[in-house]
Amino acid sequence: MPGVTQSAAAAAPAVPPEPTIRPGGCGGCTLCCKVMAVPALSKPAGTWCRHCTTGSGCGIYETRPSQCAEFVCGYLAQPDMPEEWKPVISRLILSSKIVHNTINVFVDPGRPDAWRKQPYYGTMQQWARQALTKQGRVVVHLGARSIVILPDHAVDLGVVADDELIVVLSTGAEPGRDATHHVYAAKQAAWETARSEIARTLRVPAAAHGFRIGRRLD
Repeated sequence: MPGVTQSAAAAAPAVPPEPTIRPGGCGGCTLCCKVMAVPALSKPAGTWCRHCTTGSGCGIYETRPSQCAEFVCGYLAQPDMPEEWKPVISRLILSSKIVHNTINVFVDPGRPDAWRKQPYYGTMQQWARQALTKQGRVVVHLGARSIVILPDHAVDLGVVADDELIVVLSTGAEPGRDATHHVYAAKQAAWETARSEIARTLRVPAAAHGFRIGRRLD
């Protein structure tokens, strides 16, 4: 569907099918136990897991939920990732899995501006530029908020509900000129109703309901 992305990001850095974990492993880092939601434990994003001992690790490691067992930190899984991306330095957790064509980055709520610092923001904008050419995207998660990274700015969608999906409309790409991107959270039913017209016109119909545009962050 040219010009429209409706599930999420692809791209760089490439994630190997079987992650090669860096020597030393987590090294006492437990940030993933804070930033990520674990529904099986009724743990919301941005709060410490009650089973985590900071600096030590999981107290129920052998019986931890599958979401925890299957998660691999992107920094550990990608040996070529620069050391500044180490979570204890960056305060960012990069997922090693690209889900629904999306690169997901989780922010320590104790450092809510960490994603906007360099070199992280600039690198994520580069990832976004590559991802958007493949109908993908980069999404930063700050607690329950979802922030879509674009090549020249970011868009805050707030809380994306379970019945919403992220839609990025890209127009105007041509030699020597970057595309213009518009980001929406759309109710799934509204998307199914309007998707054919959106694919044809690359814009949300004026009369469409169930679409909300994000707030631009420069």
